[in-house]
Amino acid sequence: MIARLVPAAVFKTVGIYTIDPVSSILTRSRNKEFPVCRQARIPSKTFAVPEGSRWGVPQMYRYLITISLILFSCEQPDLHHTTAASIHKTIASDKANHAVLLNVWATWCEPCVTEFPMIVDLAKEHENDLAVYFVSVDWPDEEAKVVSFLKKQGVDWITFIKNEKDNAFINGIHAEWSGALPFTILYGKTSGKVVDFWEGEQSEKRFKNAVNKAINS
Repeated sequence: MIARLVPAAVFKTVGIYTIDPVSSILTRSRNKEFPVCRQARIPSKTFAVPEGSRWGVPQMYRYLITISLILFSCEQPDLHHTTAASIHKTIASDKANHAVLLNVWATWCEPCVTEFPMIVDLAKEHENDLAVYFVSVDWPDEEAKVVSFLKKQGVDWITFIKNEKDNAFINGIHAEWSGALPFTILYGKTSGKVVDFWEGEQSEKRFKNAVNKAINS
């Protein structure tokens, strides 16, 4: 049977491995829109500052700094297209430096969105010992929504979006992953081996225990 990506709650309820955007069994909601940063635009003009004008040098510097801060606040998250093989190379590069938490999610997966802020908090709490990699499995036409969501969550490190067929990606990430979302897997800091993994939304306690185990493995 071919595995497909599906929210864990739905997977457990209907007992299927497939989600089809045109299926009559399950359709994704496109009603929720996440806020998009409106890019600041600077007119392409040279500002002339007349002598005696209230726009003196200090004022102009403050103006430029303000504009720079606006532009900086609208920078896009560092989102990369990836495959399962590329993800494993990234994880291997962290061996001996960090434990790794890999979370596979989607904007249309409610359990994924619910647990996301908690994982971000764990990443910040253990920033010296834990590398957290989010991998979105949203459709290509929803990349803008992924970027908006990551920005809203304050994710300012490298993240990924799947660029591979579902079946190849699922089997490539972990042989025992059915495709249910969210999917979380942790790798030991020293060993680089899998120390824990699960499908579906889990408690903060489960996450913390797994993170501590990975950091000390």
